Amino acid sequence: NIFVATCKYLILQGKKKKDKVASCEKVYERNNLNVNLFPIYLFYPRVAFSLVFFIFSYYIFCNLFWRECFFMTDSKKFAVVLSGCGVFDGSEIHEAVSLLTAIDKASCSYQCFAPNSWQAKTIDHFTGQASAVAGDDDNRNVLAESARIARGNILPLSQFNPLNFDVLAFPGGMGAALNLSNFAEKGPLCDIHKEVEQAISGSYNNHLIIAAMCIAPVLLARVLGKYHVKITLGNDKNLAQGIQKTGAIHENHDVLGVCLDEKNRVVTTPAYMLAKRISDVAIGAENLVRACLNLD
Repeated sequence: NIFVATCKYLILQGKKKKDKVASCEKVYERNNLNVNLFPIYLFYPRVAFSLVFFIFSYYIFCNLFWRECFFMTDSKKFAVVLSGCGVFDGSEIHEAVSLLTAIDKASCSYQCFAPNSWQAKTIDHFTGQASAVAGDDDNRNVLAESARIARGNILPLSQFNPLNFDVLAFPGGMGAALNLSNFAEKGPLCDIHKEVEQAISGSYNNHLIIAAMCIAPVLLARVLGKYHVKITLGNDKNLAQGIQKTGAIHENHDVLGVCLDEKNRVVTTPAYMLAKRISDVAIGAENLVRACLNLD
């Protein structure tokens, strides 16, 4: 439509300047020049400006918008590790959904994973009380609960292969401290779920970007602390001091901030460690994903 409108405008301007064009053609003929090569559109400033504007607009559209939006060849694949469903005993739902949404908005793809193991305990999210603990018949399975968030599109963490992905990401929630580790019980020097440790170590050794939100960075600190990775859990002094015991380095950041460790390819954000609003969590997730995409 822009091209057609521009052509019509050029024709209209040419008709209005017919007399001037005719006189210029006579000059061309007197000098034995080819009249057919006479650049009519360059003779008129307004017409020339319109043509230049059209070419410039077309260039901007093709090189900035069309290429970035429709021909993104650097679309990264995220492996998102969930730890259940619900802030008190699994993945924090707001954080998990915000992360998946941010990945999708960035025109990237994701696959959810979770360990096929039992939760440390099951919490009634209405009362805040434990309704079951490990070993009880009515305790819940981490993979089955995580499938609620993933709408069933989820794989056991044992099937994770770092060679198939660019980013390994962990949303927060107490599941990271209860099901993916026992940080809630033992603190920074906790034990990490075997499959989680393998996923983090394998991703690090294969140079994947590793991202985490909220409390989940404690997993990275425990597994990768020997490499002195930099993470953030917000600005809690006690947590920061505890993290240093793992060998990791803690940086204070505000709710929307992102701690970027370029050397170790680790990206973390505080999320609900500081957030009071779900919108802040969503913005933090977008900042996290953007930092991952800009890291390469």
